[in-house]
Amino acid sequence: MTTSSWLRPFVVVSLGLALGLQAACSAPATPVIPTAAVLDDIVNIVLARPSTDAAMAPAAKGHGLVVGGAIATGDQSEAKIDFGKNTSVRLAPQTIVALEKFSTTKDGFHISLQLVNGALLISLAGGSLKVTNSLGDVTLLGPYAQIEYTHSQTDKRDDALTIKCLIGPCHIQNGVINQPLGNMQQLILTNYGVTAIQSDLPDTAVDDFLAESPESAALASMLTPMPGDTPTATATQTWTPLPILGPIASATIAPATATPAPTDTRRPTIVAAPASTNTPAPPTNTPAPPPSGTPVPPPDDADAPTAQPSPVPPTAAPTAIPPSPTELPPSPEPPTETPAPPTPNPTRTLEAKETPTP
Repeated sequence: MTTSSWLRPFVVVSLGLALGLQAACSAPATPVIPTAAVLDDIVNIVLARPSTDAAMAPAAKGHGLVVGGAIATGDQSEAKIDFGKNTSVRLAPQTIVALEKFSTTKDGFHISLQLVNGALLISLAGGSLKVTNSLGDVTLLGPYAQIEYTHSQTDKRDDALTIKCLIGPCHIQNGVINQPLGNMQQLILTNYGVTAIQSDLPDTAVDDFLAESPESAALASMLTPMPGDTPTATATQTWTPLPILGPIASATIAPATATPAPTDTRRPTIVAAPASTNTPAPPTNTPAPPPSGTPVPPPDDADAPTAQPSPVPPTAAPTAIPPSPTELPPSPEPPTETPAPPTPNPTRTLEAKETPTP
């Protein structure tokens, strides 16, 4: 056996190992999805899935939640999603939530969750948190809020999205509503997100929130003013829904008031007021009859001069008697006869004198 024939098997084995190592190094590496949060404070059975394609499986404390993963609690189950840096989201019983987006900036975390059912108690230290839902999207910039979605099995119009903004600002938006909320304000969306009812939260809402989220103890101090501080009201926009008509309250009926007669729009007839008692009676306007134009016949004596006609003196107007102080002045009576018009130039007819016979 020659030396070359003895080394041939070792050369073949070495070449095969080299090709295998080259193929292993050239295979693409599986990308590692960073963990955004971990589960904590698990009560009873809590389910989780690592991605949208995976199935739900029981999860334990420390389970890592990545983008695309989801968490579900049962009837008597609770859990907390801890993002770190005093930012957490607590899940009430019968809650299903999925992590859609997660990023970190210098001002904090920017988180986007999809709420399928149940309630979330949110404690946010900087950044922003958005909750998407079929009735509307809620954006939280304040540190504390509670969001609950109840799903009806019979009528979709009964689905309700309740936003309790303990410390805002909070903002709700859909195709119809675009409404901000301030501290201790609440908004309820129903009827496919068209109907909105806004109100103020009672003081007991803070105690209820702290009972479920003990790590949010700073909430009470943020809402309680320090000694000597004067609380300042924050002006917020309020979207007012249509009022609900209630029963009409009983009232005492007042006696009817006489309604004045409508004023006649026609021009009134002016009636002269009676003259004062101190005013003398007006003069009589009855004209005196004109002098007669008939000539007087001459005397029988031819030597006597012709007498000139004597004019008839005009008739004096009767003197009116002033009325007594207690009686109204009498109205002047109109003349019963119409006087004949005067002759402007009466013509005198003279008879010819007879010359006596000597």
